[in-house]
Parts: sequence; structure tokens; C-alpha cells
Amino acid sequence: MANILDIRRRIRSVKNTRQITKAMKMVSAAKLRRAQERALAGRPYAQMLTNVLKSLVQRAEIYSPETGEPLHPLLVRRPEKNITLIVVSGDKGLAGAFNANIVKAAAKFIESKRGKNIDIEAVGRKGRDYFRRRYKVVQAKAQGQGGTRAAEIQIVGEQVGILSKIAFDHARELADAERLPADYVEQILLRLRRARLVESVRGAKGGYYLARDPSAISVRDVMTASEHQTFEVNCESHQVDAERCHPATSCSIRPVWHALQQRVDALLGSITLADLMKQELQVQELVTIQQ
Repeated sequence: MANILDIRRRIRSVKNTRQITKAMKMVSAAKLRRAQERALAGRPYAQMLTNVLKSLVQRAEIYSPETGEPLHPLLVRRPEKNITLIVVSGDKGLAGAFNANIVKAAAKFIESKRGKNIDIEAVGRKGRDYFRRRYKVVQAKAQGQGGTRAAEIQIVGEQVGILSKIAFDHARELADAERLPADYVEQILLRLRRARLVESVRGAKGGYYLARDPSAISVRDVMTASEHQTFEVNCESHQVDAERCHPATSCSIRPVWHALQQRVDALLGSITLADLMKQELQVQELVTIQQ
């Protein structure tokens, strides 16, 4: 039989657990409220997009007046044979029935489409783990080359960790060190992580780490991920004369810009982050810069 000391210790433990649970509940409620506000704020845009599409359908001639068949191939109704199912779930638990309801809805949809080819794109660790236990994982490129399916229902893509947000404290540390706006650094880090160049780790010893060896990441990879391009062909992005600068027209300067773009891409692709860690004189020799 428990004595008074054990009972008091148990009561104190329950109270501490209750306080932690209450704090987590308040944080979750705040996050849910912000998510609901963002969803409600997007409704006018969705409604306007629907109105635009309805207007296009009413104004455009989409059916042939002679045969009554759709004029555009995207409007033709075909038998449903191949289905791509995108399942977006969470990466972590402590979300109530959120992940369970998503998985149940996806399983119910798959059951209703028996006899058809279903390709599953799993976004989030919880959904990924659920479908991995039931269906085969195949590479979409390999399937496209051979033309044969591994199974009627198969997983063709897994995206884990793309829904988590960049920790602002980590971005602020880098921003302060480089004297850059924190919001700008946060966006750059988010792009680098989407390109799988860096990984983020939370916690007291968390931060940003390279996803690959520095010798396997080139300057071109970083610039392409952060700026979407390494060199801008000015006459294509900022056309002065739309008729003269059209890609189909003959231009004497465009080949020069394209050649320069290829040279810049080749140079940046040959320099890795490991090279940049060397001394300045070694980097100058690498890029053949003469002083």
C-alpha cells in the first residue's frame, strides 16, 4: 500500500504533467487559429479564380457546333485508368486525429478505386510510414523507362520535412553575422533546404548543416537554388522591342549572351564550396584570375 509520501509525489507529478499539457494546448490553439485565418484570407482569391474560369468557359468556344465534341484535348472526358493520389500529412504527432483522419480518407479513396492504377505521392512522415507498410516504393523515372508497373497501387514519391518552417532564431544569427535582413536570409535558407543543399536541426545545438560534402556542392548549385539562375540574358528578360527580341527572330547579340551564360555556368559549376574554403590565392589560381 502506498504511503503518504508516495501519494503526494504522485499528485505533484500529475500536476506537472497537467501544466505541460495545458501549455501545449495553448500553443496548438494559437497555431490552429493562425492557420484558420490564413485559410479564410485565401477564400476571396479562390472565389475570384473560380469566377475567372467560369467567365472563360462562357466566352470561349470549347465545343464544336457541328459534332458537339470538345475542341481542346484537356476538356475531353476519358475513361479513368491512372490516378495520382497526393496525400499531405504531418511529420510529427501530437495533432489529435489529424493524421489518422487523413490516412483514413486516403485509404477509403483507394478502396473505392480498386482495379485502377494508383500512384501515391506521400507528403509528410506520418502518411509516408503508413503507405510504406502496405505498398511498394518505386522510382517514377525507372517506371517511365521500362513502362511496366511494380503493382497496381504503388508509391512514386516521398516528401518528408518540406512542411516544417525555418527557425527564425537560426536565420537571425546568420543575418546578424553577415549584416543582412533576417527575412531575406530566412527565404534564402528555405530555398537552399528545398534544393536539399542544407538541413536544419532544432534544439539547443541545432542550426543549419550542409546536406552533402562541400566538395559535392558547387557555386552554381547554390546560386541556382537561391536565385533560380546564375546569369540573366537581359534581352530575353527585359525586352525593349517585343517584335525584334522575340526568340524566333534573328538577332546578332543573343548568341553572344547565350555563350557568356554557358561560360559563367561552366565556371561556377567547376568551383565547389570546398574550393571556397581555401586561401584567396588558391581560389584565384582556380578561376585563373591574374592581378
